[in-house]
Amino acid sequence: MFKFVWIGLLFFYFGCSAIEPQTVPDEKAFGISDSLKNQFSVVDNDNKKIASVEPEPVIEKTTKKTKKSQVTKKKKSKQKEPVKEEPKFSWPNRWKIDPFFREGERYVFDITYFGATAGELELILLPEKKIADRKVYHIRAIARTTSVFSLFYRMNDVAESYLDSETLVSHKFSLKLDESLQQRDVLELYDQVNNKVHYYSKLDHKKKGKKDEQKVLESIPYTQDGLSAFYFVRTLPYEVGKTYEFPVMTNGKMRDVRVTVVGKEDLPTKIGKIPAIIIKPEVVLDGILKTYGDSFVWLSDDFERRILKVDAKIKVGSVIAYLKEHSYGAGSKALEKK
Repeated sequence: MFKFVWIGLLFFYFGCSAIEPQTVPDEKAFGISDSLKNQFSVVDNDNKKIASVEPEPVIEKTTKKTKKSQVTKKKKSKQKEPVKEEPKFSWPNRWKIDPFFREGERYVFDITYFGATAGELELILLPEKKIADRKVYHIRAIARTTSVFSLFYRMNDVAESYLDSETLVSHKFSLKLDESLQQRDVLELYDQVNNKVHYYSKLDHKKKGKKDEQKVLESIPYTQDGLSAFYFVRTLPYEVGKTYEFPVMTNGKMRDVRVTVVGKEDLPTKIGKIPAIIIKPEVVLDGILKTYGDSFVWLSDDFERRILKVDAKIKVGSVIAYLKEHSYGAGSKALEKK
């Protein structure tokens, strides 16, 4: 599915406003257990954590004899020993990360293939949420092909990720594909405490047929999903010539992403010329480097590390994403209705 993990997301998600955006798959369809539902339930941060309220005691009329017996029982009852608290899980963090992601941050990319505009990709940072009392960034990616490109191959896809706002590890990922050849729903639940990923996939492919998958996969600390990696990569302490690695889970497989800083330049964009860091990502699966040629990403060389351009090599040609809009307003169709 994701040929280049997070770079492959651009190839996998062409987009255009000609098609109405999708919604993520209904989790009920995956048949996940009640315990997992509770563990990975998403809470609106505006509600905070709702404290459990003990019911008011029911006062009943009692005789003097009943009251006396209650007092006697109270004297005989032993004092309970204090419950020992288990040591809290220490969330992983390789370096101090000052949060700089802002609610409402919106990217719009033109996606080109062989020089023609194939679609549009939109990334939006939605209002902060909570999962298991952890504050999380809520990220949504919407991709749609242009009306012309849809005549050859139609894509209308949406992905969502919940990224820990403190340690930037993934908690939850969902994906819904609506394409000419396939319909697919994916759900990944990241148990970062026990280093496990609960993976669910429902595929209906016109050539490959139907296939349902459900499995628990081993992961390692700092594991990202295919969408959260877009945001995590912006926080790396880049120095020219250095290489950074982090794990990414995509399509039910663990991959290592190696990111090498190859240089800097002033990059012309539709929002002006911006000083940029040029990075070269590579993907390793089962110890084997997966590549169809060199791919590059341009990030703004400033505090915000905005994604400016992606040039991803694929089996035939390359897919290039050009940033055409970047804002922090509420003018996005992907924003939630409040």
